[in-house]
Amino acid sequence: MTITPVQQSTGTSAGSHTLAHTRAGELIKALKHGQDLAGADLQGVDLTHKDLYQVNLSGAQLQRANLSKASLLRANLRNADLSQANLRGADLRGADLTGANGSRCGLARRLLAAL
Repeated sequence: MTITPVQQSTGTSAGSHTLAHTRAGELIKALKHGQDLAGADLQGVDLTHKDLYQVNLSGAQLQRANLSKASLLRANLRNADLSQANLRGADLRGADLTGANGSRCGLARRLLAAL
């Protein structure tokens, strides 16, 4: 699944709004345990406090996403790009992070804390 960034005007004085984030927001609200989001483009999305138990995020684009205090128990994050993501307080116990890019997100610290 890919959510392509497309600019769309909101018609308000607040400026423009990305359609990609609107679609991602709707997707996030409907998340279920074990959902398949392999390859999803979730860059910059706010997943604070979300329950992502056993969600398949393999190959997902999660750059700059806010995953603070999210539950990623047993989530599949194989080959996901987590660069610059906020993982503060995230629960990564049992998550598969094989091949994941965790540059500049403190991933090593989070993994050590989960042991």
